[in-house]
Amino acid sequence: VNYSDTLTQISFILLCAFAIVFMQAGFAMLEAGGCRSKNSKSILYKNGIDLSIGVLIWWFWGFGFATADNDNNAIRQFDGGLALSFVISVAFCTTAATIVSGAVAERINFWVYVFSTISIAGGSYPLVSQWIWAGHNSDFEGSGWLANKGFVDFAGSGVVHLLGAIAAITSAWWVGPRVGRFTTDAAGKVTTHVLHASDPILCSIGTWILIFGWLSFNASSSG
Repeated sequence: VNYSDTLTQISFILLCAFAIVFMQAGFAMLEAGGCRSKNSKSILYKNGIDLSIGVLIWWFWGFGFATADNDNNAIRQFDGGLALSFVISVAFCTTAATIVSGAVAERINFWVYVFSTISIAGGSYPLVSQWIWAGHNSDFEGSGWLANKGFVDFAGSGVVHLLGAIAAITSAWWVGPRVGRFTTDAAGKVTTHVLHASDPILCSIGTWILIFGWLSFNASSSG
């Protein structure tokens, strides 16, 4: 293999991983701009937690669990292509975890959200990832039972986006509407209140950043 070609491939995957990680800024802007300004700090903290805790969890046990070999032994060495796999997979993992943040913005206690991030990045995501992407035909030659049955997930449509969406809608249903969204008077009449976005400009910029980063899911999976 020509070294320059290999270097190009590595650089391409790293560029895609960085673009996906940069989606955290897009989520933060979209959510902070779409909510009331008094809650913007909380939203920014939560998006920061997604990345920082997600990376640590993926390093300590998530990556090893998701890439278990045929004997279900966790992979802990990062030589060769495994280091590159770790970088791109941690970008995927933290994105799945942060999808929930928009669904529960202005609705959830900070520490409850920290627990949510830990449960996704360290629990449900590694499990689903191992099922689907660690099959016998993968680079890891693992025991992913769905992959070994022929299940194919290109670019994380199920592992990242569907998992994040299910976690998001479940969390939103569980915590209920934002405080002040609905009020009930003495007669039992329910009034709906519009909670205006604080900054449409931030929402627009955040959306474009998300679109830019989202394209890297397909590109990195093709590369």
